Amino acid sequence: MLTFLQIVGGVVVTIILLIIAFFAYVRIRYGKMIDQARQGHEPLQVHLNEDFAPDWIEKGEAAKYLEELKQSGFDIGKAYSIVEMEGVMVQSAFKPPLTATLYFHPLAGNWVDISFQSKESDREVDVTNAPLGETIDTRPETRKLYMKDARVPALIRAVVEEVGEEEGKLVNDSNYRDHFEDAYRKDMVWRCRRGGMTFEEFKATADAGDKKYKDSQIREAYVETKLQELHAWHDAALERVNDLDESWLDGIYDRGKAVFMLPAHGEVEAYIQYIADFGVIDEKQAEKLVGAFSGQSDLQMVARRIFESISTELRPRKLRDIDFPIQGELYEVG
Repeated sequence: MLTFLQIVGGVVVTIILLIIAFFAYVRIRYGKMIDQARQGHEPLQVHLNEDFAPDWIEKGEAAKYLEELKQSGFDIGKAYSIVEMEGVMVQSAFKPPLTATLYFHPLAGNWVDISFQSKESDREVDVTNAPLGETIDTRPETRKLYMKDARVPALIRAVVEEVGEEEGKLVNDSNYRDHFEDAYRKDMVWRCRRGGMTFEEFKATADAGDKKYKDSQIREAYVETKLQELHAWHDAALERVNDLDESWLDGIYDRGKAVFMLPAHGEVEAYIQYIADFGVIDEKQAEKLVGAFSGQSDLQMVARRIFESISTELRPRKLRDIDFPIQGELYEVG
């Protein structure tokens, strides 16, 4: 079984970038109207279930894209639903060394990715007409081109111009699902390991919209998004630990202790609110600490300074290191 540091790609997954950008846009526009039960956050992994009756590809823009793929020499593969993204569907198509993914999203509509992965290196090329996502960074080995109004032939030409005669890895109907799921994990591991969505990405997403917002509005929306991100990472980290050693976590809960994490990287203001959610500090302390550490970006330094300020008997105690979904440490509340 592949570890999260050994995953190989093969299909560049635009859906990650679009979902991240979409939730950032909604958070900026509608703020706290978003459900606070940590909905509205991209899943850390996805699973594809085969769709035996993909009626969505038989109508509208999807049908047009499918016909363009056929006319361009692509063999049409299986269709799938994404378990963790309700209503999101994908249709695969193949013309080695190129792979096409036709998407349906309930709000964003249809778009097409044309992807290539080098056989000799980690280099990946993806050209897409997705409506969102170009403001979000990609892994260094990935070349991502956005052509929002392009049709399938133009997307194909752009990929071919980019890769030339380079030999690509073979993706077909028998391995497409594994490649898609693994590529998603690979992207999410990279994104989490660097601390998640950056403020620069978030602000660029806001600036790309048709409505202008004050910096204070963008900042507030960003902090709330990062808080959701922390809670999603928290849940995934505990699930991972529980899978590895169920009795270890049970022992902590039996003592009536709460468990929280300290990531290697993160947004300071959101983290202060996160540890307040677990009772490490109270809300009044959180307000003061946000002011005291305003402008600080070194989360490790800030967290340890906060822990040192707490009475020795009440101070959080480190339990273990974690490496999924982020690198960091687990603590129990004193």
